[in-house]
Amino acid sequence: MSNVPPDDRPPGSGWQPPGGSQPPSPPGAGWQQPPQQPPSGGYQPPAYHQPQQASPAGQMAPWWKRLLAIIIDGLLIGIPLFIVFIVVIGVSFTATSEVDPNTGQITTSGGLFTGSTILFPVVALLVTVAYYGFLNGSERGQTVGKMALGVRVRDANGGGPIGVGRGAGRALVASLPGQIPFVGVLWVLLDGLWPLWDPRRQALHDKVVNSVVVDA
Repeated sequence: MSNVPPDDRPPGSGWQPPGGSQPPSPPGAGWQQPPQQPPSGGYQPPAYHQPQQASPAGQMAPWWKRLLAIIIDGLLIGIPLFIVFIVVIGVSFTATSEVDPNTGQITTSGGLFTGSTILFPVVALLVTVAYYGFLNGSERGQTVGKMALGVRVRDANGGGPIGVGRGAGRALVASLPGQIPFVGVLWVLLDGLWPLWDPRRQALHDKVVNSVVVDA
């Protein structure tokens, strides 16, 4: 016969017999999990998924997209200019050639020919600045190459279009030093590769006019 007295407490009183196995009641609605303290020694676990760089204009465009866009635009501008250059040189050479009626020897006056070769790089520079200035400075901020790669030029601070003036200045800074012998090659390489290590992926001509190239 058991010597344990019967439990005569009313039900719902909250009392539980010692060693009870009932689960603990859930926390109240206002309960919050305490913040996790970092391990001692200042160690932080590595972040395996770093967020990609962004700006007020959007996600920064990767360098390879910029490169392919430049190649497309370069072909679009360069091929017609090269054809015009060949035609101009041929016409100027023919116009300055004379045939001696006595000897049949062809003599050439190099004035027009030399003037054409000097003037043509200036014309090519103006065409390049106009092309990039109007298209990169437009509301869309895209040249044909940038449209194909899905990137655009935007203001680095506000995220809006940079305007035709800044677009032309941006193109001039990128193109004009390239006309200088020896120095031009170094400038083109440095300017083109600069986005690879720049925090905002800006080229040098971007920094001059405070622009960025972002995904469209």
